[in-house]
Amino acid sequence: MTDICNFKFYIEDMIKYRKYLYPLIWLLLLVYASLTPPNKIPSVKLFEHADKVVHFIFYFVFTILLIPVFVKNKKYAKSFVISVLTASVTGLIFEILQHLATTNRTGTVADAIANTLGALSGILFYYWFIKEKKIEKVFF
Repeated sequence: MTDICNFKFYIEDMIKYRKYLYPLIWLLLLVYASLTPPNKIPSVKLFEHADKVVHFIFYFVFTILLIPVFVKNKKYAKSFVISVLTASVTGLIFEILQHLATTNRTGTVADAIANTLGALSGILFYYWFIKEKKIEKVFF
């Protein structure tokens, strides 16, 4: 019986901390995608600059996952600012690391801009479609 109770508390803890787990997992994905040699990552070139769309989407999602981490007492404005700054600075750091710490990747201003635009769009999406709605309670 004790094992069942312990499992129940384990599940409750996982649910309680999932809002921290989502952005952490996404950050690990960003690290992998940003610093792994390009020949080891699947690539489909649909059109010129398609990688900018990928950058946009990655940081769009990252920002959406960060917002619940910073929301306190349903005060969203501060969490929006912190989330977009965190995502944008993270993207900038990865662009700099690609330039300085890898021999087979290049960091570009265009990628940093796509990252930031994705982060800003993530804020708008969260505000319009997630904030104080059922989806927020279910997932975060």
